[in-house]
Amino acid sequence: MHDSITLYWKAPEDDGKSEIIEYILEYHDVKEEKWTEIRKIKDTTYTISKLKIDTEYVFRSIAVNEVGPSPPSPASPSIRLVPKVETEAPSVREPLQDVVSELDKEVTLSCVFGGIPEPKVTWKKNGKVFESSNLRYENRVAKYTIEKTTIETEATYTCVATNEKGTVETSCRLKLQQKPVLEVEDKYLTQKLRTGSTLTIPATVRGYPQPTVTWHKETVEQKTTKTVTIETTETTSTYTVKKVTREFSGKYKVTATNESGSTYVECTVQVIDKPSRPQSLEIKDVKKDSITLEWTPPIDDGGLEINKYTLEKCDVQNNVWMKVSDFDKDIQSYAVQKLSMNSQYMFRVVAANPIGESEPTESDPVTITKKFGKF
Repeated sequence: MHDSITLYWKAPEDDGKSEIIEYILEYHDVKEEKWTEIRKIKDTTYTISKLKIDTEYVFRSIAVNEVGPSPPSPASPSIRLVPKVETEAPSVREPLQDVVSELDKEVTLSCVFGGIPEPKVTWKKNGKVFESSNLRYENRVAKYTIEKTTIETEATYTCVATNEKGTVETSCRLKLQQKPVLEVEDKYLTQKLRTGSTLTIPATVRGYPQPTVTWHKETVEQKTTKTVTIETTETTSTYTVKKVTREFSGKYKVTATNESGSTYVECTVQVIDKPSRPQSLEIKDVKKDSITLEWTPPIDDGGLEINKYTLEKCDVQNNVWMKVSDFDKDIQSYAVQKLSMNSQYMFRVVAANPIGESEPTESDPVTITKKFGKF
């Protein structure tokens, strides 16, 4: 019964050398002063019924022998009668939710349980019970706060609720990820190299999970070959070419990718060298003492602007080359004067940039005759 209470008390240590013939139980509402008396109780226990719910009572007992009643016992602590509540096994009202977080962030895992009486909770990480000062459980809400996520905090977390009627649990996965970060020092972003030197582009890489690193020259993916070396570790990736040629000029791109994103850095490499030889040297006109020559620029200027052309002539009979003149880069024709009649000549032209001179391009042999024409 919800309105009853069973009380127990001890028999007196001294019965006054006379058998206890009854006990008297007295009680009253703490808001009142009048005691209610129950007599003729033979045992040291008694159940009182028809009490008021949500009311506080105090109780005391009196032993009686043939001589009379004893002084009352000290009053009991106040006791409140409350309605009887049905028990209920724990239930998950709000489950733990999977979380995806970056590194070095604060994360709170939270769930809500039902159940009567209110269940107690324990937390597990990857199946093992753990304690922490960052665990909270108030008003049926269980929380675990991770103040700063690290790789070690990535795990499956389980919160278990238990009361006298049973156990229930809820789990979630904390997954960590960090978008890739790529860093290349400024001095490697734009490089100008001489042919035959070594090209190196070192990059530092961060991210979680560990990013995959790829290299491209223009649109062509680069792999390690006899001339190209790509070395990648957990934190770095380095692209190296020994003894570069002009073909290694261009745009390079390093890309880092993981499941949370992708990033890249572009670098410009210019390999410089002497120009290639002028494409042609042609005889355009022959007169009695002069020949007009015309040349075309080299296909490859060596990565630097052509700053001059040098024209030379050779009397084939003497086989000695002599400089005619230097010409500005914009001049591509010239009339060689004061040539000897009936002499056979050859001409050659070289292109020059700040690195040096190209190989020469030679003309066909030409002879000046009385007809002012070619043989």
